[in-house]
Amino acid sequence: MGAVSHVDHPGRPTRHAQPLNIVPIRNLARPLGPLPNGPIQMAAAAGAHVTATTRGATDYVASLGAEHVINVRTDTVYTPPGGYDVVIDTVSGETLEHSYPLLRWGGRLVTLQTPPDQVQAARFGITAMFFIVTADAAELSELTDLVEKSALRVTIAATFPLTDGAAAYASGSQSGRKPGKTVLTIA
Repeated sequence: MGAVSHVDHPGRPTRHAQPLNIVPIRNLARPLGPLPNGPIQMAAAAGAHVTATTRGATDYVASLGAEHVINVRTDTVYTPPGGYDVVIDTVSGETLEHSYPLLRWGGRLVTLQTPPDQVQAARFGITAMFFIVTADAAELSELTDLVEKSALRVTIAATFPLTDGAAAYASGSQSGRKPGKTVLTIA
C-alpha cells in the first residue's frame, strides 16, 4: 500500500510518496465523541501514522488503526511541537488552542465545532479550515466501497426503537457507555 503525504479533501489523506503523521483530536467528553471513527480507519488504510486521544476505550481506538493512543485520563499528553501534518479537532476551546503548535509548517488543521482562528494559523504557517459536511454522491460511493471491503466499519453501541428516542439520546452521556453509534430502529 502506498503512503500518504497530502490531503485532497479536509482531513482525508491520499496516496503519495511520504508518510503522513495525523492526529485526530477526539471529543474528550465521550470515549470517541460525535465524530464517527471513520477518519482513523481511512487514514490508517491510506498508510498514515495515526495518533488519537481518548478518555478510555484505548483498545478499541487502537483496533481502528491508531498506532498511538493517548488516554487523557491516565497518560501524560505531550506531543512535540510541529510533529503532525494534519490535526482534526472535534472539541474546540482549549483543545483547539493547543492544536496549532502541534502542526509542522505547512500542516493542516481541520475543525468541526468552530471556525479556526486564521491569525493563529498564519502565525504557525498552517492551513486551518472549518469543515462542514455536504452531500457528495462520489464520496458516498467511495465510503460504500470501503464498508463493502471491510476497510471501514461502523460500530453500533446500542439500538433503540424509534419510540424510545429520548432514552437513546440520554444513553450517549451515560458513564461506561460502549464506543460506537446509537441506532434508532423502525418496526
